[in-house]
Amino acid sequence: MADEVTTKFTSSLQHILAELQRLDLLLRVQVWRLRQARDHEVNLSSFYIPEEEVDDILGSDVGTPLWAALPLPPEMLKDVQAQLVFQTAVIAQQKAATTIPLRLDQLAAKFQLTQLDLDILLIALAPEIDLRYARLYSYLQDNVTHRLPTVNLCLSLLFPYIEDRLAAHSRLTSAAPLRQHGLLHLVHDPANPHPSWLDDGLTLDNRIVRYLLDGDEPDGRLSDYVEIKTPTIDMDSLLLPPDFAPRLTSLARQHANLVFYFEGVYGVGKQTTANAICRELERSLLVVNGEHLLKQAKDEQFAQIVNLIDREARLQETAVFWEKFDLLLTKENAARQHLVLTMLAQRPGLTILSGSGTWESASFAGQAPFVRVAFPVPDYDERAQLWQTMLGEETADAAVLANKFRFSPGQIHDSVETARNLARWRNPEHPQVETADLYAAGRLHSNRKLAELARKITPHYRWEDIVLPDDRIDQLREICDRIRHRGQVLKKWGFQEKLAMGKGTNALFAGPPGTGKTMAADI
Repeated sequence: MADEVTTKFTSSLQHILAELQRLDLLLRVQVWRLRQARDHEVNLSSFYIPEEEVDDILGSDVGTPLWAALPLPPEMLKDVQAQLVFQTAVIAQQKAATTIPLRLDQLAAKFQLTQLDLDILLIALAPEIDLRYARLYSYLQDNVTHRLPTVNLCLSLLFPYIEDRLAAHSRLTSAAPLRQHGLLHLVHDPANPHPSWLDDGLTLDNRIVRYLLDGDEPDGRLSDYVEIKTPTIDMDSLLLPPDFAPRLTSLARQHANLVFYFEGVYGVGKQTTANAICRELERSLLVVNGEHLLKQAKDEQFAQIVNLIDREARLQETAVFWEKFDLLLTKENAARQHLVLTMLAQRPGLTILSGSGTWESASFAGQAPFVRVAFPVPDYDERAQLWQTMLGEETADAAVLANKFRFSPGQIHDSVETARNLARWRNPEHPQVETADLYAAGRLHSNRKLAELARKITPHYRWEDIVLPDDRIDQLREICDRIRHRGQVLKKWGFQEKLAMGKGTNALFAGPPGTGKTMAADI
């Protein structure tokens, strides 16, 4: 009869409703048994236990409710078994014909769920689909306040024998997939402060309910710490060292659970590169604001957020990019670091950690491949190219800017935007960027942390303002020339490869107060 069914599922909800028809058969059997128990005057009240019930309890099998032990009539048993076999065959045939991904099956694959896990999950999901299941659960548990299925009811619906029910306990422990990943929660009865574990209610996490019903909105508890981005950048458009792009892409394709550590200063393209890798892999990127999470989340909340990050990344099949991960690498954050590294070692997808300091980890040994990637600051020619590209038609000496400011691509981008804002404020009608705007913007974006150690001055003296012997003036001009032509000498003339040290410019101005040392530095 099942061979005649050719209909395929057109949505995940349709599949779930078909699975719930199997649950309806199990519930129908237990409702019949409960009615028989009531007809035989078995007391189900929680306020009075008669002697007859005590005798029945002592005479029944361990772990089996009185109503659940009642045998089914042969005809009913045969009919129920036939319907279960038929319904299971129909679902299997419809799934085979279905061409769209079914969320229930996807959930099982993402979290390694067994068929028993799925049956438990369906029993807990049913009241979220139709409230009549909540009333049925209350009826079977003889308590109108127990609208959630308890552990005891769930296992009694699935298994007729105590041995099977006890063996199934392992699927509901805190280390089992359903609870480890927060898919299912156990709810205690507030009226009973010390309940039996069997009396705990089962409820699905709200995010899992939405996921099963084709919802992709991230968990609301992550909104302050996480952003999911759709990659828009091609690897070919990045300014990376030779062979970087093919090596990164090759590693990401070879290893399903690879962990990268991208090392480099702000703006060298760590997140941009992660974006491009995800575009190659056709995956979204889940970006974690590591600094904000570390500052705002308390220890218990931090642990919860880390688990939710892992779960959301699995649900949406995204790579994870953790900004400023190196903030965790302190003694004060050792416990949090261990928590995050443990989660990452067990993650099935690509993880990219980001930081400015050097870090090598042995935490992933034997669990996940770990690769540290150091992102260099662009050299003189690359900086000049970046300035020219980002300025476009706006006139400026890109070579001079590249020599004056040893910026990363991100800093160059920020400086150009700041220069345009300065030009917009100076002349709202015709905001043309001038060299002075770019110099001012560059100074604003360079050495921001020096303010903690020194006082920054705004130069305003000129050569005609200082009075010094001619040879001293010549020395000062030579210092300026050295800085101005540094890029050409080191990069174009090749001295950068020949010099191990001494590539910067250091000058010592000596003399009594008032002789012009500060003025010379200003000029």
